[in-house]
Amino acid sequence: MKQFFFFLGCIFLGMFLLLINKNNSSLVDRNSPVLRIFATSSFAGQWGPGPELKKKFEKTCNCKVEFVEVAQAGLLLQRLKLEASGGSSADLVLSLDQFDLQKALFEVSWNKLNITGIDFLSEFSSVQKNDYFVPYDWGVLTLITRNADFIKKISSMDDILLEDIAKKTGFQDPLTSSPGKQFLWWVFKLKGERDGYQFLKKVAEKSHSFSGSWSQSIGFFNKKQLDAVWSYTTSPLYYQLEEKSNEVNAVAFKEKLPMQVEFVGVPKSCSQCELAAQFINMMLSVDSQKIIMTKNYMLPVIRGVADGTPFAKALSTANALPFEVPNDSEIEHIMQKWSEIRHDTSRF
Repeated sequence: MKQFFFFLGCIFLGMFLLLINKNNSSLVDRNSPVLRIFATSSFAGQWGPGPELKKKFEKTCNCKVEFVEVAQAGLLLQRLKLEASGGSSADLVLSLDQFDLQKALFEVSWNKLNITGIDFLSEFSSVQKNDYFVPYDWGVLTLITRNADFIKKISSMDDILLEDIAKKTGFQDPLTSSPGKQFLWWVFKLKGERDGYQFLKKVAEKSHSFSGSWSQSIGFFNKKQLDAVWSYTTSPLYYQLEEKSNEVNAVAFKEKLPMQVEFVGVPKSCSQCELAAQFINMMLSVDSQKIIMTKNYMLPVIRGVADGTPFAKALSTANALPFEVPNDSEIEHIMQKWSEIRHDTSRF
């Protein structure tokens, strides 16, 4: 009988200690600062680099990381302004590219960043020369295809209009998609306004689709409803490494291609400004850059990260247009032209 009561006593003692530990853990969680990060779903979602970076940062920060997912990069600033007007805000904003920077500076106040001692790739010596935003990954855009005939037939931008190619090729709507905006900019940059307008009108009429997002268009491609889709030169690596398939390849246009660079910034309305700066420094470490590279399938901005990996051969910006940050009036103008094309094209 004594052994029985001793046994019960041990059980109750264990349960009591477990309850105390749980309450203490809850108390620690409640008292820990929360770092709120705004990012697109492709970054913060379960397949993106966000969850792994969150886990890594929480090991040392004595804080909690909370991602606020936004479907499209173009909605980040809207969400940021909306929350700020309600008395809350993000501490960190990811997934902004060069088309967002001027608008972001005009519409939101940002903290100045002091990022030093980072061994950026030489290609980004000019990109990092601003006080408020730091690049953390980049990519070059092109068509990707699993159709071997497409690789043989497409050598220039004009080949996109070939009837058998256009009807099996998908793009993204520039009004809602960052890659779509890159395509729009690429056409106007290389063809000029008049010829670019006529070219885009033909693409809009002939192509399979202009999807609302990159995810939607790549979904059509994965279901084999498309033979080609506007994506990144690193996208074939995803199929090689994740799906063990070598059938997807990037089209080698003779024209230089658009380069997208993604940035991170800290709004002035941040509550955890110091933690936000620490998170940026962590993102720019070699280990974190590898996480971003292999989860986001974008290229690292830090020297040496891709060495010895399949990403190394995609590092050169030699086949890309020079990086530039368009001003608001330029972006507004080409977006207006695209709206006119949508209006004049019966399929939209």
